[in-house]
Amino acid sequence: MIAHFCYERIPPPDCISVELISGRSGALGLVNLPPQAFRQMESLSPAAARSGDAMSLPFALSYAVLAASISGCQLSIAGERALWPTNWGALID
Repeated sequence: MIAHFCYERIPPPDCISVELISGRSGALGLVNLPPQAFRQMESLSPAAARSGDAMSLPFALSYAVLAASISGCQLSIAGERALWPTNWGALID
């Protein structure tokens, strides 16, 4: 288990979220950054901050945790809940 994460069907606009989506090879994640987190991540790595593409779920979660730790924004999981790997921990409502 990695940790416990909050699941919100519709995350607040000031929250970093990882949206779970289904891809050809399995679960993918879309990281959504609020403006303040985007600015901070862009100052560290402009190319990474601009990526709105779906990415592997482990990479998406890693990036979101990094962005949350740097920006101080809350982190939530959204999207297709069934795609969450249960061995990573429970999704808390």
